[in-house]
Amino acid sequence: MSMIKFMVGISSLIPTSLLAIFKLSGGEIGPFYWLLQGVVFLVTFFALLIVFLYLVQTRLYFVYPTRQLNAIRKYYLEKDKQDFEYNQMYTNYRFSAFKWMSTHTFIIFGVSIISTVFWIGGVLSLATYFGVESKWGVSLISGFILLVLSNFLAGRYLKNKSRLAADDAVHGSK
Repeated sequence: MSMIKFMVGISSLIPTSLLAIFKLSGGEIGPFYWLLQGVVFLVTFFALLIVFLYLVQTRLYFVYPTRQLNAIRKYYLEKDKQDFEYNQMYTNYRFSAFKWMSTHTFIIFGVSIISTVFWIGGVLSLATYFGVESKWGVSLISGFILLVLSNFLAGRYLKNKSRLAADDAVHGSK
């Protein structure tokens, strides 16, 4: 939860700070401002990308202890039913780390959207600074590709790692 708070905090702090700099400079947008904004937005993008990767990896770490608990429940329901007849939890120990309708998946997707907005802002600002003609096209197309690719790779990573044993998936060892 603290990473989500960090993401929300930085996502509101950065534009507010840049707006304050803009107002303090007399409301003039010069080349230095575009350069500053581009660099700050791209640094923010990379900070949010780290949060994105953290959330994806946390999802993987969460799955294996949950699978173990589910396997223990299933064992007790099959072997010792009279002492464990009031099970109120899940018993599936083979579920994938990637689920479309998971709250965690929505959070991961939300972070990727917000980080992509900073990517687009950074590319647009730097393209303006360097005088690129098709700055909107470059920034929006690269942002769309980034959004689709990051979410596709995260989903594929979680699905592929889900097929492995815990030690292989998390530590890369057997």
